[in-house]
Amino acid sequence: MTLEPAIAAPDLYAAALALTNERRYREAEAALQGVAAVTDDVELHARIAGTLAFVLDQTGRPAEGEQLCRETLADAALSAHTRGIVAGQLASIVMHRGRLDEAIGWFGRAIDALSDDPMAVANLRMNRSVGAMQRRDLAAAFADLEEAVAVYEEHGTPIDVAEARHNLGYTALLGGDLIRAMQEMAAARPVIGEESAANAAIGDVDMAEALRDAGLVTEAERLLRDAARAFHKNGMAQARGEAELHLARSLLRHDPADAARAAGHAARHFTALGATSWADRARGIRLRALLSGGAIDRAGRTVSDVAVDDADVTPVAAALTRAGFAGEAAALRLSRELWRARHDRPAGRMPRIDEAASLEVRMLAHEVRAERAARAGRGAVARRHAASGLDELSDWRASFGSLDLQTSLSMYGNNLMLVGLSAAVQSRSPETVFEWSERARHLSLQVVPLRPPADPEQAAELSELRMLRADAGSDDWTSDPRAIELGERLRRRQWTTTGAAEIERPVDLAAAVAALDVDTVLLNYVFSPEGLSCLVVTTRGAQLVDLPGWSEARKALPALRSDLDMSAAVRSGPMMRSSAGRWPTTSTACRRCWWRPR
Repeated sequence: MTLEPAIAAPDLYAAALALTNERRYREAEAALQGVAAVTDDVELHARIAGTLAFVLDQTGRPAEGEQLCRETLADAALSAHTRGIVAGQLASIVMHRGRLDEAIGWFGRAIDALSDDPMAVANLRMNRSVGAMQRRDLAAAFADLEEAVAVYEEHGTPIDVAEARHNLGYTALLGGDLIRAMQEMAAARPVIGEESAANAAIGDVDMAEALRDAGLVTEAERLLRDAARAFHKNGMAQARGEAELHLARSLLRHDPADAARAAGHAARHFTALGATSWADRARGIRLRALLSGGAIDRAGRTVSDVAVDDADVTPVAAALTRAGFAGEAAALRLSRELWRARHDRPAGRMPRIDEAASLEVRMLAHEVRAERAARAGRGAVARRHAASGLDELSDWRASFGSLDLQTSLSMYGNNLMLVGLSAAVQSRSPETVFEWSERARHLSLQVVPLRPPADPEQAAELSELRMLRADAGSDDWTSDPRAIELGERLRRRQWTTTGAAEIERPVDLAAAVAALDVDTVLLNYVFSPEGLSCLVVTTRGAQLVDLPGWSEARKALPALRSDLDMSAAVRSGPMMRSSAGRWPTTSTACRRCWWRPR
């Protein structure tokens, strides 16, 4: 028996809408097109068009979605309620295309038209809160989300409440409240995950950002990998590519081979979408990963050396410049010069670096100069260039009263620190080695605060900086004029409130010696490209001792924890002699200052 289309169409549309809300976009698009073919109802047709426009936007066809909404709104026969629903869909599409003021206007019109439908208004407030975040208006975002939560708790479903609370968590993240951010997101995750894998993936990308800011990089990268797979399964090509690109950027600093893989995947997926500038950005990250030692052969194995020549770098750098990503182009060119310096190849032309360049680009420029000097055997010059870069980095980090932002910047100093440490150890000067071991300790030892600062103005300025970083989608956020202005303002605020004494400065070797007594020895372990050394400091002076057995010692480290546990637990009998005998003890007081590249 065949149902009449007029009877079946509303039910078919409800089923298609459910697929859309579950982000099963491929199935939803087919279902929407099917129901549109069996109904002549003008109002239902308009609602179908609005939902289909959303699906088109989510699957990488925003221009088609926008056009469909505008064509639908041109029908004067539509009721005010239906017009409000379609206007809300148009607002979301326009917002995704970056036209925030226009989007906020459309959201306002839609909310006014749907004032008698609290659930529809709550949905619109949810979407408008995203626009408010992008406009850096966290107060407006919180207001919309809290209104939406109240409506959902009264009229909605558990998934409605969970999604709104997740967005509250992300807004808290932008405000620097990592505790509330992770609490809200973690509480919402089980409910969101039950709804669909795509919903869970969207939430996980936001959670990855919170975990990264809390210093849990490995867990953040795991979530990004899982999210990319979920987006792929649900036909969300643009979201998949962006997750892969975020993953590649994160991996670039510590696993260039994996970064090259992830960026290569992203580039192919963006190319298939016709997203040219996104594809070029992914190619740039891939080339930088290859230049950092991330070459892989066809079997997926890491290759120890690779030549990336001008034929590879130049066209991608030029494309990035044309697309407005001058900082990413400069970072790529500098990565090529750094590779040339490390492999004793003829130096190329340095790109022009001005004061408006991002912090990453300026640090790379210092790194190239330091590496060139080190390779030429000019250790003092290499240390001077490395120190100059690290001092500039320290000035930037001192601008922020927020250590999550400080920590996100400290990664730029790792390679400079290695160059400086290597040159210091090669100098054999205890004073120089101590200076650089202290620099390393100050760079690496960080604690991330999980609550925003008490000063509301400082909290607002730091929130804006976080949003600039999130909006940039790259490491260029530090070159934004507004970021520079906020950094200066935060620096002045710190000077007038906490004072310069709050910034801890390293001590020199003479001060360290003066602080010791005859029964105390200070041991500074220094890990550098030269190997592991120990600077032994007593009241009589300092001596640098190489530890040539480091490679063998590293093999024993996995057993150290269990042996120490046994030593602590067994205090008598033959087992005590067995466990205690494996590791030497000392009666001197020690401070171990480790620095390891991350």
